[in-house]
Amino acid sequence: MASGDSVQQIKDRLSIVDVVAPYVELHAAGKNMKGKSPFTNEKTPSFYVSPDRGMYYCFSSSQGGDIFTFVEKMEGVDFKGALKILADKAGVELVPEDPKSVPSVIPSTQSWKRLHSTLWVNLPNTRKHIAT
Repeated sequence: MASGDSVQQIKDRLSIVDVVAPYVELHAAGKNMKGKSPFTNEKTPSFYVSPDRGMYYCFSSSQGGDIFTFVEKMEGVDFKGALKILADKAGVELVPEDPKSVPSVIPSTQSWKRLHSTLWVNLPNTRKHIAT
């Protein structure tokens, strides 16, 4: 997976309007944009895009989100797929993270052994509960 820097670069280079406009015919509605929902078949526009917030919301389907969730829904992909599509569109190179540089949330075997010995030595009742 790419780093958080890549995600931010994509968000900096692509506006929500740039991403949504190929799928939805947008019209100005004050400081926002509106159009017919790409998720439902409607006659009156209920799909709003906020360029200031970088978000969309569809009142007819109660769906909303950012550029990534929009591409996920429209293209039927997961976040990783949306990331690739948007990176290509933004001209951002995705560089895989080194798994060794990401801190592990799973304790090492040594940590488990230390925890076990601490509980065993410091909690006399632990012995009774474990033994029974």
